[in-house]
Amino acid sequence: MLTSRKTKAVSITVLLALGVGSTGIALLLRGYAVRDGRQGYVDSSPDRTPSQSATHHEDEFTLQVKQLRPGVSPAEVSHLLPAGSVPELGLMSVENGKVELFSTYCFESHWYCVYLRYPYDGPITDLGPKVTEPLQAVRVYRVAVPPDSYRTRVRHGGPPSTPQRDYAEDFYSVVKSGQPNDLGIENELIQVSPEAERSLVRLKSVNVIVRGPHNEVPLNVLVEALNHEESFVRDEAARIIAKIDRRARLVPILSEIEPEDAAKVRSLLQFRVQ
Repeated sequence: MLTSRKTKAVSITVLLALGVGSTGIALLLRGYAVRDGRQGYVDSSPDRTPSQSATHHEDEFTLQVKQLRPGVSPAEVSHLLPAGSVPELGLMSVENGKVELFSTYCFESHWYCVYLRYPYDGPITDLGPKVTEPLQAVRVYRVAVPPDSYRTRVRHGGPPSTPQRDYAEDFYSVVKSGQPNDLGIENELIQVSPEAERSLVRLKSVNVIVRGPHNEVPLNVLVEALNHEESFVRDEAARIIAKIDRRARLVPILSEIEPEDAAKVRSLLQFRVQ
């Protein structure tokens, strides 16, 4: 199930889905204003210029969302999304024993796309699922502001939309599917779970050496990442394996790892290995 509604309806739906009551909604809406159809803040500091206010609120928002971690309760999640921040667009998917929430927060210089995943096997009401289990996975992306000329590259048909909505929905499709981002949407992953972040750091060090001839490539690091629960970690490992130089040395060699893992690696290499 995929739902998307206007800004305030989405905000309330998402908050209720997280088990947050009316107090939480009021807290989130405080200090919020709509300007020309886009999101903004009512700044309480008269000494700041508009540009300084925008930067201050974006910095504040970034600091808060970087505290999102697996294991955090739904109530804590609502408090980590700062008062005054309301998503431009919210999408919710409920399937395969999990709830996925994707919210887009808009600032003048960047957009922020927040992906949250919770385990869930309960009923779905008119207000959506009432999630009570701790957060299972998180990703926060800093995304370039879309041009007014942007048109969807993913959705076909349906009701009329806007460039901003198309942009957010297209990026959600990339995040959810784990497919390569070939939509031309500039983004930076600024927050993931600590375990996924460690995997990405290890992959980054491997990426430096895979193209060098006669370098030793630590295959165990790549195999571990190929079996990671997060699709974006698996995708990064696959991308790196495809770049391995045919003259590089795989350590350990393929015959020394599990046959299933060896088959995955062989399918990704750009050359034949016995």
